[in-house]
Amino acid sequence: MDILLSFCSICDNFTMVKHCIAFGCTNREEKEHCKGLSWHSLPLANKKLLDLWLVKIHRTNTPVTKHSVLCSKHFEPECFIKPLGGQRIRLKPGSVPTKFIFTVEKPARKMPDRNRGALATTTKSKKKSTKKENVNSNRNSSD
Repeated sequence: MDILLSFCSICDNFTMVKHCIAFGCTNREEKEHCKGLSWHSLPLANKKLLDLWLVKIHRTNTPVTKHSVLCSKHFEPECFIKPLGGQRIRLKPGSVPTKFIFTVEKPARKMPDRNRGALATTTKSKKKSTKKENVNSNRNSSD
């Protein structure tokens, strides 16, 4: 029982790292360049608005949970309310994310090293000639 209680106390201190679920977005809460971003949950209580968000996110198998969030980079500046008193930024009711990049560029492939390619070819041809010599020597010894 004590083990279970200590495990639960560890779980209470555990917080999930927020990461943006938008297609191609790599923003995560713990990244240094993401410190100024705000994180916004999907509108789970409003089915029409949720459906609109999911169409805009343009992702297959979008995780729709209470932990699913979008970062503030996907909303226009006029979508936000900045309350007085220094509270966190909030979305205006009915706001829809509109800023997405759907073409994720793949990193360019490295060109093959010509010297390395030549070395590999030379090694292969040496292996082939060695095999041929072994086969020929076996034939000659059996004669």
